[in-house]
Amino acid sequence: MKPVAKGVDIMAEQISNENAELIGRPVIENIIDAHVNADYDRLVELIPGMKGQLSTEEFNEAVSKLSPMGKVVSIEYIGHLNKVKEHLLLWKVSYDLGEEEILWHLYLSDT
Repeated sequence: MKPVAKGVDIMAEQISNENAELIGRPVIENIIDAHVNADYDRLVELIPGMKGQLSTEEFNEAVSKLSPMGKVVSIEYIGHLNKVKEHLLLWKVSYDLGEEEILWHLYLSDT
């Protein structure tokens, strides 16, 4: 298995219900932090291939929608779904000024 993001090595371990949160948490926290800090360069550094899939305009639009919600106060792991050769991890994120929670999802690949 290759690293899912810069600085996050899964080694040879397969993602499972038992370890999905442990593997995914540093990845999603860094992704959310990049959005909170409007740091597109950090996001594309963290996730190989993101630069060609998410334009700066799309990123800035997402940032502008999140910024009125304030600071992140909690990131709660909801669960893990097995897909063919990948895994979908779900996270409930609460913000100090937001009236509702946001569902973030993270895809991790077995390859």
